[in-house]
Amino acid sequence: MTWTSVAFVVICAIVGTSADVDINDVAKIAGASNNFAKDLYEQMTRKNEGQNVLFAPFGLSMAMAMVYNGATDRTERQIQRSMFFDRAADDKEELNERYKEAASLLKDPTNQYRISFANKLFGSKDYDYNREFQRVVSHAYGAPLEKIDWNDDVEDTVMHINDWVAERTNMRVMDMLKEKDIKSNISLALISAFYFNSVWEDSFPKNNTKDRSFLKAGGETIEVKTMYTEGN
Repeated sequence: MTWTSVAFVVICAIVGTSADVDINDVAKIAGASNNFAKDLYEQMTRKNEGQNVLFAPFGLSMAMAMVYNGATDRTERQIQRSMFFDRAADDKEELNERYKEAASLLKDPTNQYRISFANKLFGSKDYDYNREFQRVVSHAYGAPLEKIDWNDDVEDTVMHINDWVAERTNMRVMDMLKEKDIKSNISLALISAFYFNSVWEDSFPKNNTKDRSFLKAGGETIEVKTMYTEGN
């Protein structure tokens, strides 16, 4: 068996229904996310040939939807085209409501999995940010604004943000930011992460996990612990 590239792609899927949610509207968000996933996957595999690729397009598209709300002119048009937002909704207001509906479906407590989103704006205490933008991202994406002093101790700032993310991702995302990520001219950081936990619909028997041959991209064969099961 030869595996030279493996991609784990989390694509928005419609997993439930609600009396307050139009499933057709949410499906348009899923479609836009899937189109973006395809484009991004092609870019990432070209730049990381022979390497494993892991990314979550729905989380990325949700973050870009928040950025899109604050964009105008050329930047607005570029985001709209690259994220396929023009296929998901007629305008920003409609797009925001559909993302909100999609998130509510994914977080439905009756689902057989747990997912939580961690969205927040960390802005400079020296800036006044557009109030309508703040209202929209808080209402539709659960992303409130917290003002901090970016000129304060960088280590403390990074720790503060990382602690916030860790608390909302069941302590799985521990070091989202590094000190090198904080530039001297930063005025606003949009933080978006999510936590997902589920069980296999058909679990792998533990006693079937054995050392098996794995052929690496360079031609070397190594022994790795491999799960195994059989099905109809």
